[in-house]
Amino acid sequence: MKKALDSSPLVPFVVLYARVSTERQAMKDLSIPDQLRRMRDYCERRGYGILTEYVDEGRTATDDNRPAFQQMVRRVLSGEENIHAIVVHSFSRAFRNATDLAVYLRDLTKVGARLVSVTQDVDESPIGRFVTLFYGLVDEMNSAENSKHVKRAREENARRGFHNGSKPPFGYKAVETKTIGHTGYRKVLVEDEAEAAIVREIFNLYEGDERRAPMGMKRIVEYLNTKSLYRGQIWRVQRVQQILSDSVYTGVYEFGARTARTQHKADRGPSEDSHD
Repeated sequence: MKKALDSSPLVPFVVLYARVSTERQAMKDLSIPDQLRRMRDYCERRGYGILTEYVDEGRTATDDNRPAFQQMVRRVLSGEENIHAIVVHSFSRAFRNATDLAVYLRDLTKVGARLVSVTQDVDESPIGRFVTLFYGLVDEMNSAENSKHVKRAREENARRGFHNGSKPPFGYKAVETKTIGHTGYRKVLVEDEAEAAIVREIFNLYEGDERRAPMGMKRIVEYLNTKSLYRGQIWRVQRVQQILSDSVYTGVYEFGARTARTQHKADRGPSEDSHD
């Protein structure tokens, strides 16, 4: 039976932080419930009072742009509640960027707080702080290596004609094959008959024929919105323009190409194996 918490200053109060970056990770031993259970057990053994539990799902730790994380650090760094520590399952749940780790450790120290890992027992001595930063460097290195491996795997997957797990272009759907991949059966793109008919109509309207003049994109949008929706949303000029300019409708499905305008990769979105 857990001891009832009181307001005594002798009780160190903490907040818990849990995070997963992918659905696959959530299905393994780093699931949110598992992290929280281990952290609660850890706090009970040490007599810590838990103020709040913060959770970020589907968020990478390579930067600090995480809603629950930001809400938590604002509360702790305000210094208004005398919070003893942020408790995590492992340091990698909070950071996979050694620079961010060093900055936040410094800021936590200023308000008398700590970052505590239940799986990496590190004290507050100078050597302990060095070890914490060393863990951060290792996590950052592992994250970079994982990212490279994922990139190579996705490129090879695309080279072999398989779909990488993002939302299919309008007019297509992803269908499982009998080929086993790292995360299950690999998928390929095939025509979605209903959507493909709309795509063909868009091209016909835009190009015109001997019976009718070509139609501009604005008029095409007005026409489409009287007949159907774009996957539950209204049609817009940008959507029609994207379809008319996308090489996928000529049989070329690009992966990792860079656009001349933005120099950003023309990725179809992250696969399930995105880095942590």
